[in-house]
Amino acid sequence: MPVSIVGRNALKRYRRYRKIYPSRRAAFRAAKRDGGIPMSTHPEEVIYSDSDLGGEYGLDDRNVRLYIFSILIGAVAFEYHLREDKEAFYGAERGKGDQLPHFNSGKADGRQGKLKKHHYWKK
Repeated sequence: MPVSIVGRNALKRYRRYRKIYPSRRAAFRAAKRDGGIPMSTHPEEVIYSDSDLGGEYGLDDRNVRLYIFSILIGAVAFEYHLREDKEAFYGAERGKGDQLPHFNSGKADGRQGKLKKHHYWKK
């Protein structure tokens, strides 16, 4: 898995980043791998932020789309979400928080904004 380590100049701006994947596809595959989702598995549903369902899932103009996977481990079934977010630059006023485009991922627990795993990629 080719991963670029952030350089010194980028660390000044993106302090929280440790790994930035070379492409969107590499970041998506890493997010699936972290969730234990086989690479051959396709999402059950793809929800776009500007659709009616996007509002129901809490997507807004910062988000691009939400991928919903159904996972079965033993007798327990759960949903795993991968949310694609746009890059965001908050500027000097807010300081911290600038982000490259990324995927947030995690088990769906009814709190869409709480997907804690981040997978960034170079634009």
